[in-house]
Amino acid sequence: MVGTIVWMEDDAAVIAPVLSPLEDAGYQVLRVHSVHEALGQVGLIREADVILMDVILPMGGAEMDLGVYPGLGLLRHLREKEGLLTPVVVFSVMSPDDFQAEIQELGIADFVEKPVLPSELKRRVERVVKSASRA
Repeated sequence: MVGTIVWMEDDAAVIAPVLSPLEDAGYQVLRVHSVHEALGQVGLIREADVILMDVILPMGGAEMDLGVYPGLGLLRHLREKEGLLTPVVVFSVMSPDDFQAEIQELGIADFVEKPVLPSELKRRVERVVKSASRA
């Protein structure tokens, strides 16, 4: 196994086309479907080598105000309240231009626009993991 990816995404149709290359490369990919589920899995998330995260993540019953983009609000919570240092790759249909302040503030390692070629996502995840292992 190369490493562990926690993928915070509620839409299986988004993950399915790009999952195989990551698993074929030796990554264990663990899914988190909502903010509520993520809050219950902080230990697992903390141990991951990289987090792939959508900016629009369903609350799933979590009772907190995370703003317009719950994925980014969750990341802010995990960084500030849980001390999360794990590198994060945001995976979104939105443009990174819409999130420049958050990318800087939250230490987002990369921002990938959906849809993406499976090989491109794999390349970018590997780059983030390699960079984090050198730090």
